[in-house]
Amino acid sequence: MYIYGEPHQLYNSTSKIVPRIISSPQTIEGGFNREQCLPLVQQMLNVSTSLSTNTSFFWQDRFGHIWSDYEHPIIRDNVCEQICGGSGMGWYPDIATRLLTWFIPGIFLVSSINLAPIGINRFVAISHLFGDPIHSCWSLLSKLEDWNKCYAIAETLHSSPAGLRPGPDKGSKKIRRPFPSRDRRKSFPSLRYLKRKILMLLCPIQATTLHSPARDTAAIIAAIKEIIPPTTSLTIQSLLPCSCSCSCSRMSKPSLATLQNQTAGNIIDKRLSSTLQTWFAILTYIFGIICTFVPVLGASPAPSAPSGGKIAPAMLLSWMLPNILLGNIVGQFRAEDCVRIIRQLEKDVQELKAQMEGHHEPTCEKTEFPLLREWTRDTDKGSKDWELFLDSLAWDGSIYSCELEKPMFEWRFRSCLLLTVAATSVFISFGISFRVLYSYPTFFSCRNIMIVGIMFVWVMSPFLTRIIMTSTLLGKYDKKTRWKILFCKDYLITFSVIFLLVASSCGLGNSCKCWAGFGNKIRGVVLNPEKQFTENNNYVYPVLIGLCLIGQYLVFKMALYMGRRGLRVMTWSKEDRRASLPERAGC
Repeated sequence: MYIYGEPHQLYNSTSKIVPRIISSPQTIEGGFNREQCLPLVQQMLNVSTSLSTNTSFFWQDRFGHIWSDYEHPIIRDNVCEQICGGSGMGWYPDIATRLLTWFIPGIFLVSSINLAPIGINRFVAISHLFGDPIHSCWSLLSKLEDWNKCYAIAETLHSSPAGLRPGPDKGSKKIRRPFPSRDRRKSFPSLRYLKRKILMLLCPIQATTLHSPARDTAAIIAAIKEIIPPTTSLTIQSLLPCSCSCSCSRMSKPSLATLQNQTAGNIIDKRLSSTLQTWFAILTYIFGIICTFVPVLGASPAPSAPSGGKIAPAMLLSWMLPNILLGNIVGQFRAEDCVRIIRQLEKDVQELKAQMEGHHEPTCEKTEFPLLREWTRDTDKGSKDWELFLDSLAWDGSIYSCELEKPMFEWRFRSCLLLTVAATSVFISFGISFRVLYSYPTFFSCRNIMIVGIMFVWVMSPFLTRIIMTSTLLGKYDKKTRWKILFCKDYLITFSVIFLLVASSCGLGNSCKCWAGFGNKIRGVVLNPEKQFTENNNYVYPVLIGLCLIGQYLVFKMALYMGRRGLRVMTWSKEDRRASLPERAGC
C-alpha cells in the first residue's frame, strides 16, 4: 500500500528530524550501500509515524503523491547523502565478481590478437585497438579489399589475350553467354540460386569459387605488395610482366603455371593465421557474462544487487569479438619470407626462360626484372637499405589493423561501405551498453554519461588519426614521427578508457546522486528495487545480450562476405596445399 502525502507540506516539518538522524551513530559512512540504508529508513519509519507523509524526505511526483511504502521507500537524493553515506564515491562489495565478468575475459581476448612479426612494435596494435577501434576494423577490411583487388588484377590478366591463360583456338567458335529472355528475367529466382546465396552468406569463404591460375597469381601479387619499398615508383602493373606473369611467347605455359602454383602454395604456407585461441577467448567472454546470472558462478548474492553494472562494460567491449576474430582470420605475413619467395620466383622464371631459349643465364638482367633492380641498385648499401626497410614496417602497413594510408576515395561507395561496417560494430556495442544502464530505477545516470563520453572519443579518434597522418600542419614531420604521435594518442585513449571502466566496476558512480539519475521521472533513490532488478535479469538483459552477440556476428559475417574473394585467395584447402607441392624426383 502506497503512502500519499500532501503537496503543500513544508520542509520545516522535518527540520528537526534530519539533523537528529545525522547525529545518530546509525548513519552509514562511505559510499552508498542499499542493503544497509533500507533497514535504517524502515527503522526511522517505526520511530516516527509522521515521517511517512513527509515530502521533503520521500520523493513525490509532480502531482504531490509519494510513491513509497514501508517495503519500497524512495527517498530524496539529499536525504540519501545525509543518512546513507552517499555523499561521495564508495567501494562496491562485489568488486571481484564485477571485474571477472569483463576484465579477465578481455585479457584473454587481447592475448589472442594476431600480432605482426615485426618485433616490439607489434604491441602498437593493442593500443590502436582500444584507442581507435573503428579505424582498426576499417584497416582490416581495407586489407581484405586490397586482396580483392589483387584477384581482380590477376583475373583481368588471365582473361586477356596476352595473359597467362591461352585463348581459344582460331578454329573454335567464341562462346557467348546467352542473354536471358524477358520472361526469364521477370521470373522468380530458382531454388538452387537461393540456396547458393544463402550458402554464400553463411559460409562466404567456402562457397566462393575462384579460377585457380588467377588465384595463384593473386597470391603472388599480394606477396609482392607486402615487400615493395615505400619509396619505390614501381606499381603492380609494372612488376607483373616480369615477376609473375612473364608472358613471353617462347616460354612454356604449363611450366610457368606449375611454377606459379608452387610459389603461391609456398606463400600460403608462410601466412601466420590461427583462430583456435580466439574462439577460446570468445567462449571465456560469453562464460563470464553467463556467470552474472548464476549465483553459484559469481552473481551477486543479494537479490537487490543489480547486474547492469557488470554487463554494461562487457557489452561496451563486444566490438572486440568481430575485430579480433577477423584479424586472426586475415593473419599476417612475414616480410622476410615474402622477400625470399619473390626473389626465388624471379630467379626461377629467368632460368625457365633461359631453358626455353636454349641457353642459360646465371644472373638476370636488372632491366628485365625491376623488382630486383630496385633492391640491387646499390650493392654497397644493400644491408643499410634492408635495415631501413625492415625498421619501417610498423608505419608502412605491416600491422594490418593499423593501415595508415588507405585509399579512402579510390572507390567512393566501397570505401564508405567499409567504414560503415567498421563503425557498425562499435555503435552496436555502445547502443546495447547504454540500454543496459538505462533501466529502472536509475535510467540516465553517471555511468551513462561515462559511456557517452567513451563513445564520443572513439568516434572522433579516426578523424584524429587521419589528421595526424595526412595534415599539412605536421608537414615537417616524417611518417615515423607521425606514427609515434599516433601511438601517444592511442595510448592516452586506451589508458583513459580502461581506467574509467575499472573504476566504474570498483565504485565510481556509487553515490546517491548517480543512483538517483539525471532528468528522470523518478527523482529519488529507490531503496528496494528487487522486483525490477529481477525482471531485468530474467527478461531485459538476456534479450539485450542476445541482440548484441547476434549483431556482432552479423558484422563479422558481413566483413567475410565483402572480403570473400581475397580470403579465398589466401585460404586453401588441404588438397590444394598438397597439389602445390613439387613433384618427387624419380628414384
